[in-house]
Formats: sequence, C-alpha cells, structure tokens
Amino acid sequence: MRIKTEKTSLWEREFQEYLGMISNYRDDFLKEYDPKRKAIQIDIFFYLNKSVYFTKSGTISKTGKDLDNLIKVGNDQVFKWLGIDDSQVIKLSAEKIPTVNEPSIFYQISLIGYPATFSGQVL
Repeated sequence: MRIKTEKTSLWEREFQEYLGMISNYRDDFLKEYDPKRKAIQIDIFFYLNKSVYFTKSGTISKTGKDLDNLIKVGNDQVFKWLGIDDSQVIKLSAEKIPTVNEPSIFYQISLIGYPATFSGQVL
C-alpha cells in the first residue's frame, strides 16, 4: 500500500484544479472516445528544474523524481478527471527533461485504433 505525503496530496489538489479549468478539452475528447473502436495513447513530458534533475557533479540525480512514480501519480489524476479507466491506454511515452524554468508537465492524449491483429478477432 502506498501512503501519500502531504506534499503529494497538495500537488494532486492543485492538479485537479488545473484540470477543472480545461474541462472543454475533456468534453471534446469524450465526444470522440468510443471504447469499442478506440484506445488511448499518452505522451508525457515532465520538465524538472535542473537543480533537481542533476547532481552537483552533473550526473542524473538518484534522489530526484522517479519517472515511474511521476507517470503513476499524473495518470491517476488525468484518468480520474476523464472518468475513464487507465487500462484503456495501449501506448505510453514519457520523458524527463531538465529546465531552468519552473517544473511543469505536458500531457498529450490521443485516440488511436486498436492494433489490426486484435480488432475483435480471436487469435
């Protein structure tokens, strides 16, 4: 069982507030989404301040943000907001990128067709 820190809970609340401001995108996405014909592809870019990304010696920090955890926490929020189970994701790309700016996240969520060999066919 994973126990959330207060910092994580605060981040989740802020993220949900942001998602609430872009509900028109959710509505447009859901109009096009048909789980019998479409699956979901996600591309995520996590921009992390270089002071967190790198150690003082210039290597990637082992104590920095773990990409797997960033994906999980972010996807939980996005799919809660969409009202779709994240099991519908069949393609995922994620990347951590150092920046001198404030940390940010960019999500691109696309509808894609099922792989042709699995389109309702029994193999």
